[in-house]
Amino acid sequence: MNKTETAKSTQSNAASRYEKFKSERQSYIDRAKLVCAVTIPSISPVELKTGAKELHYTSQGLGAHGTNNLASKLMLALLPLNTPFVRFYPSEDVQREIEEAEANTGEAIQSTIDKALAKQESKVREDVEISGDRVKFFAALKYILTGGNALIDTAYNQMRIFNLSSYVVKRDPRGHVLETITHERVAPAVIEEKDPELYEALLKDPDFLNAAKKDDGEIDIYTHNQRKGNKWEVYQEVCGKKVPSSHGSYPLESPRFIVLAPIRVDGEDYGRAYIEEFVGDLITLEFLTRSIKEGAEAAAKFLIFVNPNGVTVPEDLENGENGDVLIGDSNDVSSFQLDKYADFRVARETIESIERRLERSFLLNASARRDAERVTAEEIRFMATELEDVLGGFYSVMAEEFQRPYAHRKLAQLRRNGTLKNLPKNAIKLSVVTGIEALGRGHDRTRLVGFIKTLYDTMGGEAFKRLNQDELIKRLATADGIDTEGLFMTEDQIKAEEQAMQQQQMAQQVTPEVIKQGGQVLQKQMDQQNQQPPQGE
Repeated sequence: MNKTETAKSTQSNAASRYEKFKSERQSYIDRAKLVCAVTIPSISPVELKTGAKELHYTSQGLGAHGTNNLASKLMLALLPLNTPFVRFYPSEDVQREIEEAEANTGEAIQSTIDKALAKQESKVREDVEISGDRVKFFAALKYILTGGNALIDTAYNQMRIFNLSSYVVKRDPRGHVLETITHERVAPAVIEEKDPELYEALLKDPDFLNAAKKDDGEIDIYTHNQRKGNKWEVYQEVCGKKVPSSHGSYPLESPRFIVLAPIRVDGEDYGRAYIEEFVGDLITLEFLTRSIKEGAEAAAKFLIFVNPNGVTVPEDLENGENGDVLIGDSNDVSSFQLDKYADFRVARETIESIERRLERSFLLNASARRDAERVTAEEIRFMATELEDVLGGFYSVMAEEFQRPYAHRKLAQLRRNGTLKNLPKNAIKLSVVTGIEALGRGHDRTRLVGFIKTLYDTMGGEAFKRLNQDELIKRLATADGIDTEGLFMTEDQIKAEEQAMQQQQMAQQVTPEVIKQGGQVLQKQMDQQNQQPPQGE
């Protein structure tokens, strides 16, 4: 092997490793195809080079309806509407400093800190809404439920989703991700726009020219993401050449690529689909539904039989109109009937039994969520508890695999573009919101209101005399995510308002008395003037 071939072999590391790991992924793709065939065929994984998917329809819609319903509930619990999915707390060192400052100054510093952190939580939530990540994450959840695996690319402040057929992953024995490689096909013009220097260099490469001359005109791009120490190293590779502008590194806690596989078996690199656990019911439902559909088509066929030895003329029946008088015998005529009602009934009862089991698995029976733009906190709590019970901690795992790295990544992006201020390292702690805690700060509000009610029930109105009213207002506003800036009057404004009210009350009391006294003085003067004799008499 000459130097050129050696260099090329070294440069094509990502492509060769992708092909090496691809064979280990095949069994998971086969299982995902089986599940998708009876749920949502359009999201079935397919190799990029094989072309378009075959057109396929299911005979029943319960699989698709249940998958979409379950994905919708998971998305609402993992990325709650109008509620931050992440919470910030001061670190232990910062908390000690806050407590010392409050003890020395007597000021309520904690509520001010909580208010500032709540603003940052709201900024993260607003960015999720604006970026459209919720829509992309919904697609990822459907991939996870049907295929057990999905990969999220968070580059360029916008989420991208890779299906199982477009990436490979390697994990250590504990399940931690060590390496991912994604594969995608793009037009040469994309490379030219992204990296002109690389495009000029590739024009001298025969492999690139041959690929560009093909009918589809698309080039294979591999993105290699590898864990090295306490960071992730990422680069892209085109026709065996690394793209210089694609090199980057990311902190370990905020990776660019987030690998989702919530249900895993020890020692396996890929996850298992939740729906795979009851795919047998779906396959049976598909078979029985198709059989009843075909039987119904046969039963709906309308045929008339005429006795060939009878006196009735078939042409008279065919050409006769309504009300015509025909010569013949009605016993000579009979219609086709499919005498399979008893068999259809057995199939129908079996289908109903399977549907009841699947509805429980898909959470279609007991759902507290209304079909409305806004849902109540109690509905979200009920849904989160229901998901936790049925899925056996499915999205408690999602909290660690998705919410935490996604939140760290969002924070890094918002701080880089100036939306959030850079805080000292290790100044705050991040806590994801999941399970029955999916209410975020609304859960704190419930506990605070419950505590106040308990005080009132046990101690009566005397307990409220000991409460700091201003601090209580701040905490309730923070729990509800309300910005109180400019909402409440300052101490100076309150004093000025009180003085103005006192002056107004004094004016209202003094003015009538002054008018009365003035009238009495004027009347006295007039009486004195009338009592004086006229001059000249």
